[in-house]
Amino acid sequence: YEVYFDQDKTRLFGEIGYFNYFFNYYGQGVDSKADDLEIYNANFPRAIVSALRRVSSKWYVGGQYIFDNYNINDVVAGSNVDRARGSSGGVVSSIGAEILYDGRDQLIYPSKGSFLNVKSEVSSKITGATYQYQKLELDFRNYTSVTKGHVIASNVYMGLSFNEIPFFQQYFISSGTKLRGFNDRRFQDNNVVLFQTEYRYPIYKRLGGVAFYGVGTLNNKVENLLRGPYKQSGGLGLRFLLNKRDLINLRLDYAFTNEGGNFYATVKEAF
Repeated sequence: YEVYFDQDKTRLFGEIGYFNYFFNYYGQGVDSKADDLEIYNANFPRAIVSALRRVSSKWYVGGQYIFDNYNINDVVAGSNVDRARGSSGGVVSSIGAEILYDGRDQLIYPSKGSFLNVKSEVSSKITGATYQYQKLELDFRNYTSVTKGHVIASNVYMGLSFNEIPFFQQYFISSGTKLRGFNDRRFQDNNVVLFQTEYRYPIYKRLGGVAFYGVGTLNNKVENLLRGPYKQSGGLGLRFLLNKRDLINLRLDYAFTNEGGNFYATVKEAF
């Protein structure tokens, strides 16, 4: 959910629900093999709350709380999942601080401006968590209007973690928003950095198009993160404007990689 109060002076974001999913696990690192795929089941309740208050015209500060209670089922003894830290599940209960800059001209489909979100997260016995670790995340986005209706959008994302993070809380590539094209959670590790860019253009009336490219990598150590190797993906997409007032699009993307490709159908942009 996303809620904006008091003429956007207060922002409330979060997620509440109960989930029962099957997840891919290929092992650790950007060099993991596609043939090592294992699928595990996890069910968990989730509550995420992030509250931000505007402190100047474009800057917000606030905090967040994250709770999950993972139950991981039917793990095969001796498998990669069984050997991973956190294979028995556990409680995620973390608190953190957040700083946000929002200079975009529109929240859903910006054509100019920039956005920066920096988050910290601390998980410990004091907060009621099973595992003790810390996270630091940076999400920067920039939008440039080339000419009417033509926009270049770019995104730099970095996630760092420290200490005994369980495998189900690690960063991963790919998803429908971060380095599209690879199978879901194709690569995962303690730290991630990636860059994405899109060229968005009109076609006819409510119909638009997108060409996109992304590159990124992961590593278990922060100091080795930028050394690679890097994974790349690219693709093309169509947009159909569902809501003229809020500029909400139906998003249809096909992304390809050196391992094949994937199709995505959803609403709102990847970034």
